[in-house]
Formats: sequence, C-alpha cells, structure tokens
Amino acid sequence: MSRVLLAMSGGVDSSVAALLLQEAGHEVIGIYMNLWRDEELISPENYEKIRSRLQVLREKLKIEILEMDYQEYFKETVVQYFLDSHRAHLTPNPCIFCNRQIKFGLLQRERVRLNCDYLSTGHYAQIKKRSNGDLALFPGEYLAKDQSYFLYNLQASDLATVYFPLGGMTKPEVREKALAAGWVDINSQKESQGVCFLGGKSYLLFLERYAPELFVPGNIILNDEIVGRHQGLVRYTIGQRRGVEVGGQGDPVYVSGFDLEKNQLIVARDEQVFCSKVNLKNWILTGSEIGKWEKGVEDMIFMGRLRHLGYLNPVKIQIISDQEVELNFQVPVRAITSGQSVVLYREDGSVFGGGEII
Repeated sequence: MSRVLLAMSGGVDSSVAALLLQEAGHEVIGIYMNLWRDEELISPENYEKIRSRLQVLREKLKIEILEMDYQEYFKETVVQYFLDSHRAHLTPNPCIFCNRQIKFGLLQRERVRLNCDYLSTGHYAQIKKRSNGDLALFPGEYLAKDQSYFLYNLQASDLATVYFPLGGMTKPEVREKALAAGWVDINSQKESQGVCFLGGKSYLLFLERYAPELFVPGNIILNDEIVGRHQGLVRYTIGQRRGVEVGGQGDPVYVSGFDLEKNQLIVARDEQVFCSKVNLKNWILTGSEIGKWEKGVEDMIFMGRLRHLGYLNPVKIQIISDQEVELNFQVPVRAITSGQSVVLYREDGSVFGGGEII
C-alpha cells in the first residue's frame, strides 16, 4: 500500500480523487493550502464553507486533512509574478506559474517531509509510458476538461511520483461518483474557474487596487495616425476588438501591439494580427532535463497549443539555446500574446514541452 499526499480544496474533483485513491488501496493524507486572497474581492465566508466541506470529508473518508498556511509565500511568488508581468505589459498565466511553484514545488517538498510515496491532485491529465518506455504527460481522456496545458513544467521526478486519479474520467462521471458517495453538497458546488485569488472578478479590478499606475490614458494609433484614446494599455490584449474606442474606420480594427515608451495602443486590420513565427523563453522539456533534446528534433512536426483548450496547430521547432526556441507554425496563428505559454504535443499525444512567448 502506497502513502499518497493529496491536494484537496473541498471541491468535487479532489474529493472524488481521494475516494478513488482509497478504493485503489492507498493510504491518503489530504492537504489544504490556505493561499492569500484579497478579502475585499473574496469574502472570508467562502473559506469557512470550504473548511466545513473538508470536515465532512474527514468524517466520511476517515482521513487526515492537514491545513497549511502558504499565504505569504503565495503572495510573494504567484501574486507578485502576476503584478510584475502586467507592469512589464505581459499577459501572464498564473495557473501555470502556481503549478510550478506551489502544487509541484511546495507540495513535493511536503510529500517528502511527510514520508509519502506519491503526490496527487484532481487535475484532468494522465501520466503514461510512451512506446519507448519513458514516462510522459498525456492529456486527460475527457478533452473538454484536459489540463495538460497547465502542467508542462513537470519534470522526470514529478512523473515518477505524481498520481492523477481523474485522468481517465469525464466530469459527469466524477459528479456521479460524488453523488453515489452521498456528497450532494460537495457535488453541487459551483465549479471554480479562472485565477483563484481574483475570486471570479475581473483582473482589472485587482490591478486597479494593486497597480493603479498602469491605467494611464494615451493615444490609439492606426497606420501612424491618432484615431482615438485608450484608458490604460493594461486593459487590452493582442487581437482584442471590444473596448477599442475608434470610430469612422469602416472595417473593424483590432489591437496589434503597444508602444510602451509613448504609451500608445497600436491597432490594425484583422489580417495583420496573424503571424507564423514566435520565440519562447524559459523553455521546459516536459519530464526531461534542460538541454536534453531528442535527436532530429528540428525535423519533427509537433502540434502547438497557444492557450488552454485552444486548437492545435502544426509547428516545427528551432533550437536557439537550452531555454529559448523559435517556433514556425505551418498555419499562421492569430493574436500571439507575450507572456502566455505555448505547449507542444508529440505525434503520440504526449506533452513534449513548453515555454513563454517573448
């Protein structure tokens, strides 16, 4: 019997993951991460409800669920990364960063400290062997919930010590499992989406509180001419149309870039927000060591994904350095946004690696 440390939130996914691990004969220790949140945006009552559900699970499953206070570390790492990225006018993906720093960073260290054999989460992803026998990260069977995009930072040591019990299940099956266990309240909870410390609120509300200097009005430029005014560059992303206040231009215009020195928002016609090449920094080979490239990798065709559940696009890779690559898409892609991640998948569906758009 293995001893498994399971990240638990009180939601249906991690709760069913605990039940599945028990049914498979594992000893389960739950761990709830108390993370920083702005109580002006997220009511403290929400967390009392979570603790109430965790107590139900303690009693029903007869397992220990530890509560760990990671508020300061979370604020200093994940929240600061979010703010620093926006100050650099990047569009960050805090969930990917959090997985690297918290769920598969801090919790891996907790796993070792608590003498657990494995770490488990409620992610919809799978760890399986490839045809060559190597462990690899694969998408969850239920592609509508697949979370492999957020997990490309997993290394070989993670693949050998992580369980994803929900990887082969659909969301409806998970909910049925919860109902069969009598967890009506847990199953009825609204599914959490988006950035956890925003509490479902707009990221702009958060930035207005913590980075008000980003909301400086300036000019909107089309073909080197002023065509309107913006209310702060942070309000816009590449490819955006809604909220771009220009008039009398005939065809619609879309955000195509930013002049940070002049505080100008650059707009263009739709066809001008497509491109075929993109450079990535902080490149990670999933489940492998930095710089350990497969032979002939620059001749291979991968499938690239630019955002969670975004469509897959054929792409070739050119190595610039151990941690920087250039991607050449066979079909031009729309609205490539600096700070977001691109994740590549092999022909067999496994995750090859990923990096952040420069």
